Amino acid sequence: AGPNNVLTFNGNFNVNSSINTNQICAHRSGSASTVTNLTVNIMGNLNITNGSFYLTRNTGIATMNWNLYGNLNMTGGVFNSSHTAALFHFAKSGSQTYTKTAGTLTAANIVIDSLSTVDAGTSAFDGTATINIKSGATLVTAHATNAISTTGTKTLSAGASYVFNGATAQTIPSVIVAANNLTINNTSGVTLGAATAVTGTLTLSSGKLSLGNNTLTLSNAVSGSSSSNYIVTGGTGLLKFLSVGSTAVTYPIGNTSSNYTPISLTNNGTTSDIGVSASSTITNAILNPAKALALQWTVNSSVASSNVNATFNWNAGDQG
Repeated sequence: AGPNNVLTFNGNFNVNSSINTNQICAHRSGSASTVTNLTVNIMGNLNITNGSFYLTRNTGIATMNWNLYGNLNMTGGVFNSSHTAALFHFAKSGSQTYTKTAGTLTAANIVIDSLSTVDAGTSAFDGTATINIKSGATLVTAHATNAISTTGTKTLSAGASYVFNGATAQTIPSVIVAANNLTINNTSGVTLGAATAVTGTLTLSSGKLSLGNNTLTLSNAVSGSSSSNYIVTGGTGLLKFLSVGSTAVTYPIGNTSSNYTPISLTNNGTTSDIGVSASSTITNAILNPAKALALQWTVNSSVASSNVNATFNWNAGDQG
C-alpha cells in the first residue's frame, strides 16, 4: 500500500480465474503486518468474469474500503467478503453503471455514495449482499420487478433518489418507502410497490405512475404532468400533498390509465395534508345516472377545520 495505506489502480481491475476461492482479496496474515486499515481505489472498471473477488478474507484489516470510480461489470464469478466492516463503494461524483448478467453476490457490502448516480439497467442487486444507498445518491433502473432483491440488509436513505426508465412495465421495489426525488420515464407505466413519501420532486418525464392500494405523499408540486403523464388512483391509494393552504394545488390524477381526471384544491381553512383519488366506482346512490358523472373523487383532510374549494376535470365519456 501507498502512503496512509492507500492503494490505487489507475486502469481496469479484472478478475478472471478458474480458482473459485481466495482469487482476489485483501488479507492480513497474523501479526505479519501492522496494517489495520486499507483503502483501495479502482480508477477504471471492475470486471468480474470468473473466480472469486473478496473485499477481505479475515478481520485483521479492521477497516477496508474499495472505491470504484469506473463501472462494475459482472458476467460470472463470486463477489464476496469475510468481514462485515469491508465496504465496496460506487464512489464517483457522477454517473457509473452496474451490469450483472451472471455470477453471485454473496456477503458483499455495497454502498452507493452520496454523489454517485448508478445506472443498473435491467440488472438487480440480488443474492445476499448488503446494500446502502446514501443520501444524495441516485439509482437508475430499468428492471421490471425488483432492482433491489437481495435478501441481505438494505439501508436506503430517505435522501436518495430513484429513476425508473424501463422499456416494459415496472414495479417500484417495496423496500423504497421514502425518496428525495422520484422520476418516472417509462411509457409502459410504473406501479408503486409500497406507501411512499417523496420530499423532493416527483417528475413524470414519460408514462404513468399507478398507486394501486398505496398512498403517495408529496411535499412539492409534480413536474411534467399532462394528459399523457399522470398518476393513476384506481385502487385505495391516495395522492397526498402535505401542507395544503390557500395556494391552489393541482392533483394530476386519473381513475384509469386512459382517463385523465385532475382536481385542483384551495384550502382557505387550517393548513392540512390532503389526499385525493378518483374512481369510477360510485359509493352513493344516484337519483338519475343519465344526468350524473360516472366518477367519484375522494378527498381526505388531516384536520376537520379545512375549508376546501375544488375544481374538477373530467372527459365527455364520463358524463351520463
